[in-house]
Amino acid sequence: MQGVEGDRALANHRFQGWLIKSLYPDDPCYRDIGLLPGDIVQKVNGKSIEKPEQAFDVAESLRTAPAIVVDFLRNGSAKTISIAITND
Repeated sequence: MQGVEGDRALANHRFQGWLIKSLYPDDPCYRDIGLLPGDIVQKVNGKSIEKPEQAFDVAESLRTAPAIVVDFLRNGSAKTISIAITND
């Protein structure tokens, strides 16, 4: 994704999600969404994104989704945010 630096997050050699290393604060796409560096994104709209083809599937599903729902870990606690998709 543009405006985000991330890396695979592993625990006991198993994929846990994507660690957000940084978000570009001046990018209006990321300013108010509620994700922070250090968060580990585990799913988007209920789908894991471990492999490139999974990322493509998620991107395709967003074309008709009313919102983006992100499941993530913050300091080990599970969190969820929902971001409405608008055509403005």
